[in-house]
Amino acid sequence: QVGIITISGGTAGMAEAASYLTQTLGLEVIVGDPFSKVIKNPETQKKLDSWAPLYSIATGLAQNI
Repeated sequence: QVGIITISGGTAGMAEAASYLTQTLGLEVIVGDPFSKVIKNPETQKKLDSWAPLYSIATGLAQNI
């Protein structure tokens, strides 16, 4: 059974996408952060917040090097 849906890429950057999907599907929808396990200072985190979902594939490929 699905409990949480994670969105990423361009869709995650759309205003209210997560809340719309939550209401429509009746499931918790969150925006993915591929940098969540990367140690970074708060200033860098703030700068990455809006761009992070766009780097899901690149971050995943970099982890496999």
